[in-house]
Amino acid sequence: MGIKLNLGCGSDIHTGFVNIDVRRLPGVDVVMCILKLPFKDSTVEYVLLQDILEHFTIIDGQLLLNSCSRVMKTGAKILIRVPNLPKLYELYKSGVLDDVQYQQHIFGGQDYPENFHKSGYTPKLLSNMCIKAGIKNNITITDAVSNFCLLGVK
Repeated sequence: MGIKLNLGCGSDIHTGFVNIDVRRLPGVDVVMCILKLPFKDSTVEYVLLQDILEHFTIIDGQLLLNSCSRVMKTGAKILIRVPNLPKLYELYKSGVLDDVQYQQHIFGGQDYPENFHKSGYTPKLLSNMCIKAGIKNNITITDAVSNFCLLGVK
């Protein structure tokens, strides 16, 4: 099995993955900013970007997706999970989320310097960004609460 990356992992450590985060936390294998991945081209089989892309600007998010695509082998998979902006608005408007919950989902927990959201995504926007990066066959899966996942293949 080839290299599997868990980018911006925080405390969500995955066995068998290279767990990378900007903070030194238990289980983190590499402490670094993930915008410029230090892996050779076409060496990675799987990338997990779970609850991290929204912590970058749209421009940096595109750069990160481009970097992921660069290191991914042909046929490699990427799983991305981000807050679902349209769903969050529906939940807020219907009263399921109160003002504080809505704010935290949109702008992040804000309890440490890196925990601020700088961008938001719709399934269409994220799919288009992945296509621009060379990641295709994008399947979007919406969860029951406030996120959506995109599964793509290079």
